[in-house]
Amino acid sequence: MAEKQDPDLTGYIHNVSPMKKSRRGASYFNFDLQEKDAVRKAVCFSPEKRKVVEDQEQSQHGCKITRYSQGSFSQTDIVINKATIIDKEQLPFPSKKVEVPFTPLKDIDHLTPGQVINIKVKVISTKPAKTVPVKDTQGTTKELQKTEVLCADHTATRNLVVWEPITLQENHSYKLDVRVRLFGSSNYINTMRDTTVEEINDIETITSTDDETRTISSPGSFKGKISAMTIISRFIKCVDCRKKIPHTDKRIVTCPACQMTMLAKNCPADITAKLSVSLNEDAAVGRNMTITCFKDTLAYLTGTDPVLLSDDDILEQVLVNEETYSFDQNPQNICTNISLTDITDTDSPESLFN
Repeated sequence: MAEKQDPDLTGYIHNVSPMKKSRRGASYFNFDLQEKDAVRKAVCFSPEKRKVVEDQEQSQHGCKITRYSQGSFSQTDIVINKATIIDKEQLPFPSKKVEVPFTPLKDIDHLTPGQVINIKVKVISTKPAKTVPVKDTQGTTKELQKTEVLCADHTATRNLVVWEPITLQENHSYKLDVRVRLFGSSNYINTMRDTTVEEINDIETITSTDDETRTISSPGSFKGKISAMTIISRFIKCVDCRKKIPHTDKRIVTCPACQMTMLAKNCPADITAKLSVSLNEDAAVGRNMTITCFKDTLAYLTGTDPVLLSDDDILEQVLVNEETYSFDQNPQNICTNISLTDITDTDSPESLFN
């Protein structure tokens, strides 16, 4: 019996990307296929088809795609290879502009690790580049330079890890595609080997509307009072790989990372929150640090297991406490240590901004 093929696809081609290289060295490019009522994401591993696809985009003539494969990884609906056929086709519906969606920085904590997203940001500050050893897919170790960049859009500020050969300049705005990564129990973003970067006109950010009240994020230690907070998420961790499993009421769960299935009651629970810490004794002055924290930090602040408390109880217990704390944070702005302190014996918080 002949193998059943996927139905032919018809539509218009938009947003053809430059040629890229995968981590395994394969050449490919991406494009969007606008159907009558939907848009599909496509990846093509047949470089010789790029001219055909590009001509289709420029002419805005309809096309028919046959002998393709269904996408099996994040952000891809169909896979084009050498056997795929792309022909011109007269279509009964018009071509419409397909905008590339940009993800607001404030939404990154809610995304799935491994997801590729497009962002439009302004670079607020950069740290000196560091050389670090990195293993490729063949297990060979080589040294690459990475730079930690603080960027912002109209919704939030965020740390971005930029790998060579990409360089971003302070006070310049860009649109680029990045990958969401998981560090501990919190998401961060970094550039990829095939990231495409385009400099754009200066964009409005949350830091450019009022320079005196902006939220600053940078690694290191600081001291202050918690002036505001939000509970980001509650989740459980896989008993095997310790990766995040979205909160569920099901008795049996499957880890999206390692695909192991287990009883939910055996999975350790965790909680993520974001704190805004005032570096001045008067919170109205507006010098703040934003830091992400987890169960251990919240346990210190509440004096009990925060998993057993409601969101409202956690917020009340933390915010009514007007103590001054010392915080340590890593480059991803995650709290690594917290302790009570006295702000009167510290340097002026203004030194953190000089």
